[in-house]
Amino acid sequence: MELVESGIRALGDIAWGSHFCNFYQDQMDLIETLVPFFKAGLDNHERCLWVTSEPLLAQDARIMLRKAVPNLPELEERGQIEIINHSDWYLRAGKNDVQQTLQQWVHRHYQALEQGYNGLRLTGNTYWLEKDDWSAFTEYEAKVNETFFQHRIIGLCSYCMGRAGSREVFDVIRNHDFALLRQGGEWELVESVSSRTVNGNMQKLNRELRSSLKEATLAAESASRLKTEFLANMSHEIRTPLAAILGFTDLLAEDDLPEHDKKEFIAVIQRNGTALTRLVDDILDISKVEADRLQIEKLAFSPMELVDEMIAIFTPATRAKSITIQAAYPSNLPATITSDPTRLRQILVNLIGNAVKFTSSGEISVQVEVLRGPPPGILFRVSDSGIGIDKVHQQDLFQPFNQADGSMTRKFGGTGLGLYLSRRLAQALAGDVVLEHTELGKGSSFVATIGIEAQELRGESVASFTPIPSCESKAQHREELHQFKMG
Repeated sequence: MELVESGIRALGDIAWGSHFCNFYQDQMDLIETLVPFFKAGLDNHERCLWVTSEPLLAQDARIMLRKAVPNLPELEERGQIEIINHSDWYLRAGKNDVQQTLQQWVHRHYQALEQGYNGLRLTGNTYWLEKDDWSAFTEYEAKVNETFFQHRIIGLCSYCMGRAGSREVFDVIRNHDFALLRQGGEWELVESVSSRTVNGNMQKLNRELRSSLKEATLAAESASRLKTEFLANMSHEIRTPLAAILGFTDLLAEDDLPEHDKKEFIAVIQRNGTALTRLVDDILDISKVEADRLQIEKLAFSPMELVDEMIAIFTPATRAKSITIQAAYPSNLPATITSDPTRLRQILVNLIGNAVKFTSSGEISVQVEVLRGPPPGILFRVSDSGIGIDKVHQQDLFQPFNQADGSMTRKFGGTGLGLYLSRRLAQALAGDVVLEHTELGKGSSFVATIGIEAQELRGESVASFTPIPSCESKAQHREELHQFKMG
């Protein structure tokens, strides 16, 4: 909302579109109100229109204004200000035509803008108004209030207190934004009911905006801090595998290197290259998610085979830490579902990878369930017996560039992107990723869901699950499921 100087001491700055009134007692009240009002408009490069009536006619108004604006004749000559009597404005057709008057105000406004002025500042004195014309004029003022609000117009209407009764005063205040009372050299400001409501709402809105701005500033500062920490961590995550790749590549270039060393060095290079590729892929996927350009495929695949594949991938890591990893499937799990296996694989790699990373002993399980809905879907529960997550850091789990605890990054590594990316991928598959349960020192349980087609469901849900120790018992498990179905 653009504010301009009113020139009136009691008002200060006012907004374009303001339509207010002034109750006066005598000529001096008008002079001390309207002269500074128009001087401020002229100083602000506005076009001004002063329509006068008793007790201050055009010639008197011109003399008084020239005392404050010495170059008034020059401004009148070039058309920046007009000072005219009411009979040449309101009564041009010999009678008061309120619709024509309103059109004249608006016409002068557009002329002002075409001529390069900032807007139109005007006043009209209603001393000439007869009682019989009051009702029509009241309706006119209501239309003026609505019309001025939509334009770069500031309108001040003057009413003589000696010619206005209680009813007229009420009508005037009701049809203006506010009223000024000039009496004994002092101003008093009277707001209309609608103006008080608007001002109250504006004050409430301002308080809410200040609160929102404060929250947004704190959030921006927090995001900036997190990104700085993330970039520092990311530098470490990228440099570590790069250093290994470059270092062992240099070693491979040495002469007379034993064959078994070559194989070991190549394995190190491949392992670090794979880790670096996965990191770059995660970063690229995050950028696609943020830009809403993530591509989702619809392919038929076996959810059991995909989970078995994940178990196989992490079995070497769990064996190295003496951790048991197992999967459990329901009897009504569809043989195939239609979704994006690549994105689901990313989700499970992140969830199972976190479980392996933060578990030093015990077990990890992947439990699959069928969700009959609506909407229908498949649930993957990844549980571990690891370190758990304290309550303070649980709320930050799914924030980008963040880990539950900064010290975890230093101790266990990682970028803090995995859970955020997993959730966004699951949401793209009509599901979600949530923390189901966690307890410090006793482990955590994360649940990932994806949506499937209703026709892919079969049978009734069975609440029992058959755990299998690893992918090595996959064939035996399938045989047991086959016998269960045949039986």
